[in-house]
Amino acid sequence: MPTDLVAALRGEDGDLFVKEAADMLERQQKLLDKDAAVAGHMQAIVDGLRNQLEALRTAANTAIERAAVFDDGSDGADAESARSVVVILRGALAPQPVEHQSS
Repeated sequence: MPTDLVAALRGEDGDLFVKEAADMLERQQKLLDKDAAVAGHMQAIVDGLRNQLEALRTAANTAIERAAVFDDGSDGADAESARSVVVILRGALAPQPVEHQSS
């Protein structure tokens, strides 16, 4: 290390270096805190979406059960409509591939 740099770090300029380093660390900590807050907010959104999805699944399964009551195996319009509703709802409940977006 050059001697003038060592002297600068030990002298008045060194105090400035220490202050700048401390300021930089403080800014980095603020960024980390902000990142943590954003991550917490995003997790709350994901949790809310999971709850909504579960409620939707429950409602769809209830609709399937109710529609199945009308499906008596006959070829009547009510039975055909009930089978159509069941097919649509089962399709909606089928797992969908998740697309990940890079940021």
